Amino acid sequence: MKRTALALLLVAASACSRAPRNTARAVATPPAPPPRPNLAALVAGGSVVSRTAELDLQHSALRLIDDAIGTAWVTPAADPAQTIVLSLPAPARVDSVGIVNGVSAAARDLRIDFSLDGKSFTRSVALNAKPVAEEQDVRVTPPVEAQYVRLSTFNANSAHLLIREALVNGTFLAQPAAGSIDGCWSINRQPATFRSDRASVLGYAGGMYDTKLDGGSDGRFYRFAWTRDQQYGLAALSVTPDGKHLAAIIWHEQAIDFEQFYADDWFGERGGCLPGKDIDVFETYLRRFGYFPLYSLRFSSDGTLDESSSSPELERVVKLIAANPQLRVRFVAHELRGGSARENLAAAQKEVATLRDALSRRGLPVANAVFLALGEAQPRRPGTNPLIRAMYSSVDLELRR
Repeated sequence: MKRTALALLLVAASACSRAPRNTARAVATPPAPPPRPNLAALVAGGSVVSRTAELDLQHSALRLIDDAIGTAWVTPAADPAQTIVLSLPAPARVDSVGIVNGVSAAARDLRIDFSLDGKSFTRSVALNAKPVAEEQDVRVTPPVEAQYVRLSTFNANSAHLLIREALVNGTFLAQPAAGSIDGCWSINRQPATFRSDRASVLGYAGGMYDTKLDGGSDGRFYRFAWTRDQQYGLAALSVTPDGKHLAAIIWHEQAIDFEQFYADDWFGERGGCLPGKDIDVFETYLRRFGYFPLYSLRFSSDGTLDESSSSPELERVVKLIAANPQLRVRFVAHELRGGSARENLAAAQKEVATLRDALSRRGLPVANAVFLALGEAQPRRPGTNPLIRAMYSSVDLELRR
C-alpha cells in the first residue's frame, strides 16, 4: 500500500509538471534560455557522499542527481529532517543552488552548506521552497568555491517529503574527473570488486547481487552492462573525488525512466575483498542479443577516439574477430548528447572514422566490417533525460545476420 500510494503521488506530481501551457501566451513570450548544466548531476560525475535516511533504495538521495522526470528522493513518513552530502567531480565556483520540488509532498525550508574538503562546511544559504514542480533556486552572493554541497531539509507539506532534483550551478575551476573505482567495496553491505585498465572496467558484486559488470569511464562517470543469471541490464555509477564512496543507478534490461525498469540503487564504501568471478558480460550480450555497447571506448567531445585510454577494448575487439573470422560485424555510433542532430551526426562520424583507423593499425581487416554513424537517429531507446542520453551514446559492436 505504501509503494502504491507513493507511486500515485509521483504520477500526480509528474502530471502537474507537464500541464499544458496557454499556447496563445507562449507564442508572444520569447523562448526561455537553455537550462544551466547541473554541476552535481551524475552524468557530470556528481555523487553521494552520505545521507541520513530515505524511504527505500528506489527513492534514495541518488535520485536527486539523476536528471529524471519520473524519480525523486523521498523521506520516511513523518521524518522530514534529513541531511545529504553531494560531491562535485571538481572544485567549482558555485553561484546558485536549488531544487525541483514535489507538489503535494513538497519540501518547505532547507539549508545548503558548502565545503572544499567535505569536512569543514562554512558558507550556507537558506531556501524557502514553494509546492510547485519547477526549478527554485537561491543566489550565492558572492559565489563560493566548493566541491561538496550539504543539503538539509527541515519540514514538508505532507507526511513524506519529496524532492525531484538538487541543483548546483556555477563554473568548474578544474577539469572534472571520475573518482578511482579500483579495489574492494561493500555495496549495500554486499562485497564487490572492480578493476580497471585505462578506460576499461570489470566488476563483480557478490552476495545477494551475484552481478558481473563490464564497461568503462567516459572520464566523468562509469557506464556498465551487467548480467546475473538470465537477468541483464545497464548501470550508471559515480565515485566521490576521494575514491571512498560510490553510488549507482541500476536498470533492468534497458535504461528507461519508468519505475518497473529500476532496481534498488547501490551505495558503496571501501570494504573487504572477495574472489572475483570470470567476467563474461561481453560474450553473453553478443551471444544473447547480437550487440554490445563498447562503453570502454573513450572519445573526446568532438568524437575523436582516445586510442591510448581505449586500447584494452580495441585489443579485445580485434582478438574476438581474429578468433572468429566468419563473424560479420558492424560498428554503430549512436550520439545523443550534442545540441543538435547535425552536431550529433558529426560527432558520430568522427567516432567511426577514428575507430576504423585505430582498428586498422591493429591489423583488423576493416574492409570486412561496416562502420555506421547514426548520430541521434534510430537510438536504442529515446533519450528522455541527460543521463539516459549518455547511456545510449556509444559505439555498439553488432553481429550482422
